Amino acid sequence: MTTIPTKKKQLTIKKKSLTRIKKPVSFFRNISKKKNYFFLKFFSSQQIVCPDLNTKQKTWMFDKLLGWHVWLESHRQMLEEKAKQEKDEQVKTLTKKTYNQKKIEHKIKLYKTHQDKLQKQAKDDIQKFHDDRKKRIAEAKKQNKYFFCLCSQKKKKKKIEEQLREDLQSVFEHGTVWEQVSRMVNLQDSTENKGPSGDQERMRKLLIDLKNDKKIDKKT
Repeated sequence: MTTIPTKKKQLTIKKKSLTRIKKPVSFFRNISKKKNYFFLKFFSSQQIVCPDLNTKQKTWMFDKLLGWHVWLESHRQMLEEKAKQEKDEQVKTLTKKTYNQKKIEHKIKLYKTHQDKLQKQAKDDIQKFHDDRKKRIAEAKKQNKYFFCLCSQKKKKKKIEEQLREDLQSVFEHGTVWEQVSRMVNLQDSTENKGPSGDQERMRKLLIDLKNDKKIDKKT
């Protein structure tokens, strides 16, 4: 029969002693997070009594649990601060987005209003141009009509002048002196308000008589 070495026995004893010491710690560690907080508070009030543990072990356990409680509190505060920061960041991002959207919408509205103004101004300018063009065309037509009338009058006057010149040339070449004088002087009745003087009227009558006498002589 082989005997078991003494080292293993010693190891088992040590393990047992460790387990005895660590039993309450493992018990508290295996509790869920929600329950752990209440257990720590309960233990911190020193209402738990462990008769198997010494005063040193109790103080060690108490310090460990208090440290764990402090860590949980600090961790909870840190998580709350992080959550607050995240919320603040989300709010800031949302406010920035809304501000940017409003800014963009305002710019779009301004651009649309400016574009509408430009379109209206362009339409008004085009309409004004067409109206001015129509007026200019009408004025040009009137001027052309007046010019054509003047041209026609000038042509008529030229024809009358040419005829008069031809008559004068024929009279000066073949007519008598009195015929020439009658051509040079207007023997028609004056239609003016103020009648001619006596000498002029007498001279006109004499010339008419002479003209008639010459015609009678020619016939005879």
